[in-house]
Amino acid sequence: MPVSKRNKVVSLTKVKKQKNSERGREVKEQWMDSVRSVCEEENQHVYLVEFVNQRNSLLKLVRDLIKPGRFADKLQALLRKVQAKEFARAGFVATQSMQLKEGSDALAQFPHSLEQRFRSLGLPTLLKDGKILLLGDYTVCTKGEPLTPEQAQVLKHLGVKMAEFHIKLLAEWHQGRYRAVNDITV
Repeated sequence: MPVSKRNKVVSLTKVKKQKNSERGREVKEQWMDSVRSVCEEENQHVYLVEFVNQRNSLLKLVRDLIKPGRFADKLQALLRKVQAKEFARAGFVATQSMQLKEGSDALAQFPHSLEQRFRSLGLPTLLKDGKILLLGDYTVCTKGEPLTPEQAQVLKHLGVKMAEFHIKLLAEWHQGRYRAVNDITV
């Protein structure tokens, strides 16, 4: 094949490009060193927490609770109070079974413009006299089964909140000692 004659950008620098793995490792080591230096300061606590059904909007509200200098027992008591119902997402295991009955009663609260959306989500619907008519009984979800993206969207349209956002305190690290949350009395 002939050599291309189009204009090419040629950099005249002598600096060599670093490989991503080398640069990434250096950055990680610097990050870990900075975390270790902060942890070694006096009266610093590091907590290991688990977010269950995390939502960013709710996490912003919780940030004020997690302030420096709080002891694990007080923090755990505060985190127990933080719970909120949220809409389930795809992959979430359904906590209850939900079924819609045939007719116009199940989808009466929705405007006629949403009929196309419900049909695209798999509901057997028909638009009749400006109202959405469900052609047959429809099982939205079954208890214990993971939700599909379509099922999660139907539940969101219906206003059913199955997921619960909460935070679990798993462990504490203080003055070089690690304690699991089971060791902390509340």
